[in-house]
Amino acid sequence: MLDMYEQPWLREKETVTLSYEELDIILFDLKAVRKSLLDLAFEEDYGERAQEFLNITLESILSIEDSIYTIKESDLHSSKALQRQYGNLQGSFIANFMYFDTCYQEYINDEQ
Repeated sequence: MLDMYEQPWLREKETVTLSYEELDIILFDLKAVRKSLLDLAFEEDYGERAQEFLNITLESILSIEDSIYTIKESDLHSSKALQRQYGNLQGSFIANFMYFDTCYQEYINDEQ
């Protein structure tokens, strides 16, 4: 799961442009992580805050998937608009990691 957050393009300070193939790989990885999180949601009992952040993480993944589909499906983007969308995508991944990390920390705190 953590591999999703360690992609080289996420660590770039400059805005990057991804090919459709790279976007497809990211989508595939997102769907796999979403499935894993859904499996975890039904395998464990979570405290209220951990469950809340798990839900936020899942919703965020769905939103990221939608953003990628929007980028892929529109041929009318200017280069400036694409740069903004890729920057937003990077920010969404960072926020998603923070939600996931908070969920995990809350889960650990509940276990103690």
